[in-house]
Amino acid sequence: MAAPLLKRIQIKLYYYSHPFCRKYKVRLEGCPEVHCPEKLTIGKDVSINGDVFMQCHGGIYIGDSVTISRGVTLLTYGLSTENYKKNIVNKTESHFSKPIVIGSGVWLCANVVVTMGVTIAPYCVIAAGAVVTKDCEVPNALYGGVPARFIKFL
Repeated sequence: MAAPLLKRIQIKLYYYSHPFCRKYKVRLEGCPEVHCPEKLTIGKDVSINGDVFMQCHGGIYIGDSVTISRGVTLLTYGLSTENYKKNIVNKTESHFSKPIVIGSGVWLCANVVVTMGVTIAPYCVIAAGAVVTKDCEVPNALYGGVPARFIKFL
């Protein structure tokens, strides 16, 4: 009995101590980890579950009525692999970032990873455990796998 109450208190504290939650009126089912929240834009009626990691350095745009399930990772920032061997030896690693755009009505199921520069069309479902490395261009569709690919229309 005490554990669910403690979790609800923890979520409320997180909600009131993170301005992006109040600004966008996000429904929280856990406490996400958000880096660079000033580069995060969220639509209406968005639900974010626990253990979500959002690396917003390159910008993340989330449409209306999006559900982000437990364990989802959104990555907009990374190490460049161009001239990697030379750069690693010379300690001149260069990082770059690209935005992620998630259309309205999208459901990112548990443990999905979305990499930088990806756009997900509206009303798509990304199956649990999928790794999205390229745009999901077909709206109202199911994508899944590693890397994620079109499976069927919904």
